[in-house]
Amino acid sequence: MSYNKTDDFSPRATPARGAFGPKKTEQDAVAAGPPTQTEPSAAQADKNTQKLFIERQILNIIIQATCNVYAISRKQLLNSKTRGVRTEALMLLFVFLKQHREYSLKKIEGKFKYHYANVGKLITRFNQMHQEDAAEAIILLKWNRLVSAVVSNPNYQKLNGTQTAN
Repeated sequence: MSYNKTDDFSPRATPARGAFGPKKTEQDAVAAGPPTQTEPSAAQADKNTQKLFIERQILNIIIQATCNVYAISRKQLLNSKTRGVRTEALMLLFVFLKQHREYSLKKIEGKFKYHYANVGKLITRFNQMHQEDAAEAIILLKWNRLVSAVVSNPNYQKLNGTQTAN
C-alpha cells in the first residue's frame, strides 16, 4: 500500500470549506444581526477616568522620586539614549512598578516604550544582585532610598489609600 500525502491530511482548502472554516453567506450575516456594542454608562466612564488620573499621578510621583535618587532630569530618564545611570534608574523604576504596583511587563512596555524583553532582563538583573559586590551594593542602597522616598510621600499615601495616622 502506498501512502499519498495529499489523501488524508491535505492543508489545501477545498472550495466548499474555505481556508478558515465554512464560508459566510449573506444569509448568515442577516441572521446574526447587527453587531451589538455596549457602551459604558456615564458613571462608569467617569470612574474609569478617575482611576486613570490617579494612576498617572502615582506614576509621576514614582518617576520624580527615581529622578531625585539618581539626580537626573525627567527628560533624561524617559527620553535620553545614554546608558549607565539612566539604565540603573530605569531598572529601579521598573522593579518598583512590578513589585509595588503589580504592573505586568506588557503594561510597563506600553507606558515607557521599552520592549518587554528588556524590561524582564533589567528586573532579572536586579533580582540577582548581591550585597557583596560594591557596585551592586550601591544600587541596592539606592533601591532602599527610592522605596522609602515613594512610600513615605504623603501624596502617594493619599492616592494609594495607605495613609497612616500621625
